[in-house]
Amino acid sequence: HVGKDYSQEAELSTTQGTRWYSISVRRRKDPIDSKLVILYSARDITELIRTRQEKQREKSKSEFMAIMAHEIRTPLHQVVGSLDLICLTNLDERQTELMNIT
Repeated sequence: HVGKDYSQEAELSTTQGTRWYSISVRRRKDPIDSKLVILYSARDITELIRTRQEKQREKSKSEFMAIMAHEIRTPLHQVVGSLDLICLTNLDERQTELMNIT
């Protein structure tokens, strides 16, 4: 009987580096004599995988930068707010000078 199709991505290490392949295996009836045959195909998808990995790296980098920007901004806003409040108090000449620097 004709079975399920099988498809898998596989990584192969070669002397030229790592290559990725999409491998498909199918059982079909031969159209001429109706015997079961196995059809096998392998396609080099190395560039597709590299592109996919690069997109994932860029996405991870963007997410990291967004989180870090938030983590830095939040306490920075608190510091700026505290400095603004300090400026509203009665400061001596030296304190006023230091606050003007900030």
